[in-house]
Amino acid sequence: MPRTKYSIDLRVDRYINSLPRWQQEVCWQVRDLAHAADAGVRETIKRTELPAFHAGRQHLRALECQRSC
Repeated sequence: MPRTKYSIDLRVDRYINSLPRWQQEVCWQVRDLAHAADAGVRETIKRTELPAFHAGRQHLRALECQRSC
């Protein structure tokens, strides 16, 4: 799926880039899907380091990866 254009949070980029390569690929895809599903989705960091997406009052924590893999 081609990357769509959307507003990003650089902290989410840093989180994804800190993961192993295979987890990065999955996270980029999930991020693209979240934004493609709802153009109003905004991304942020919750609980000091975990990426989260929200649209209005709905929240989605989709990129919580295990770093021990």
